[in-house]
Amino acid sequence: MNRIPLFHHQIGLILILLLFVIATGGCSQCNRTNKPFPADRGGLKSSYPATVKDIDGNAYHPITIGKQVWLTENLRVTHFQNGEAIPEAKNKTEWKNLKSASRCNLDNDPSMAAVYGSLYNWYAVDDKRNICPKGWHVPSENEWSELTNFLGGEAIAGGKMKNQGHDRWAWPNSGATNESGFNAIPNGYRSNLGTFYPLDTYTFFWTSTGYSGDCALSKFLQNDYDGVTTIENDHAFGFSVRCIRDGN
Repeated sequence: MNRIPLFHHQIGLILILLLFVIATGGCSQCNRTNKPFPADRGGLKSSYPATVKDIDGNAYHPITIGKQVWLTENLRVTHFQNGEAIPEAKNKTEWKNLKSASRCNLDNDPSMAAVYGSLYNWYAVDDKRNICPKGWHVPSENEWSELTNFLGGEAIAGGKMKNQGHDRWAWPNSGATNESGFNAIPNGYRSNLGTFYPLDTYTFFWTSTGYSGDCALSKFLQNDYDGVTTIENDHAFGFSVRCIRDGN
């Protein structure tokens, strides 16, 4: 009977082991490094419905990120929670003279709200009548910080929140993976003078946290930066609103 030499037998075992390592991904440390977010992002899927509706009947999709539950679309409601209307500023002059709750649509075009949501001044955000759906609210600075900390810190969280590709965001859309599911899309903003600014470069979100005088804190993401920036703005600016579930 012919026998395989011991030296050749050892080489065969080494080759088998190498093939196994390659087939299983190289190393356990590499797999841990590249591990995506858990599918349920916190295990709270069963604790909220598939869609959440505002008082106008607009539907939004919730998602768990860490221990928080966020809506994945920008608010587009036209009434406060109690049914009273949020006044709409339909032109530049109306907007810049306001010192009370107001909303508008991008370029004053109502059809834009379905895709981009509406823009609100901070007077609407700070109103006790609440612009978010029942059981939800405008997030505070601390709640935003919890989100960005969970996503690795402000310096990289923006990429994990931004919609991918260049169909909405201008090139280069730095770091965009949307792995959090937050689905941030660019929709510009409206200044306190009533001017609309670029649609594909920035997205601004109000926090519910005041800063000083006529300013409040906001967060913004941009096309050429991976992070989330915190900035204070005049209450009369028009920004997007993302709602967070009560009791997070």
